[in-house]
Amino acid sequence: MFRFSIREMLWLMLVVGVGLGWWTESARARQWRQRAEIAAGQLEVEKLGKMAFEDSGVAFESSYYDGTYKQAFFPTDAAR
Repeated sequence: MFRFSIREMLWLMLVVGVGLGWWTESARARQWRQRAEIAAGQLEVEKLGKMAFEDSGVAFESSYYDGTYKQAFFPTDAAR
């Protein structure tokens, strides 16, 4: 019926492996983003501060701390 060589099977395994790796990483990134947004919402509910998510990082403004801790920016890996 069908005859596949070892080379074709290795290519198929490579393509499937890369596809599964990409899908797993995108799902993990989406999950971490949701967790961060939930944590930011909890900060706002407890009136401890506000977080704003941007492509280059996260900006945090505290209503509790003074001085240097009042505002902070945390760059993400994508910005480097």
